[in-house]
Amino acid sequence: AVSSAEDEFIDMTEMNIMSYKVGWSDLKIDEDLGGGKIDMTNAEGGETVYEKGFVAHADSELVFDIDGLGVTKFTALVGADHSSTNGDPSKTSVKFLVYADGIKLYESGIFGYYTPAERVVVYLPEGTSELKLVTDKADGSNSCDPSCWAMPTLFMGEPTGHIFTSIDARVGKSTLKVGETTEYTVRALDLFDAEMEVDEITFSSGAPEVAKIDQTGKIT
Repeated sequence: AVSSAEDEFIDMTEMNIMSYKVGWSDLKIDEDLGGGKIDMTNAEGGETVYEKGFVAHADSELVFDIDGLGVTKFTALVGADHSSTNGDPSKTSVKFLVYADGIKLYESGIFGYYTPAERVVVYLPEGTSELKLVTDKADGSNSCDPSCWAMPTLFMGEPTGHIFTSIDARVGKSTLKVGETTEYTVRALDLFDAEMEVDEITFSSGAPEVAKIDQTGKIT
């Protein structure tokens, strides 16, 4: 089990699962039902790959003991996983539910194979000891329903905002002629690749005799 310690958040894929049930095959952690990478439809209609997550065929139920951890919030990205075992994506129909000590706190809409993944944020009552993640075969047919909880995370203590995890840095041009300029843009990203506000970003050039950069990101 995971101790409460002073951790600000816990990656749930690293936790012991108290019990689980799946509708077909077995529960997969950090891979899809066919043993490949986890991927779901994104908001642009393409696919996003996730390194961490639970994949289970609906109906499924994952139960976690969080007693004494001081958990205040659960977050994840949910949707239909594009598992290679899915023989007919047109039949995919799943929904997601979250329970805390047997009380339902969240129920999603119905996800088809091409429905974009959605972020789930659920605030838990103080003293919650058991968290249950459920997926349901929404159309009543136990066929082609691989469901995914990507980046499942628990937050402790006072509910917090974003957790910084990476930087997205981009440059307008990769090469410049003498006298040309371009701009460097940087974004701080959270667990879900959502942009975060930052107080200050400082730029510097490793070779100022070749190229200079000011504090707005302008390169000359």
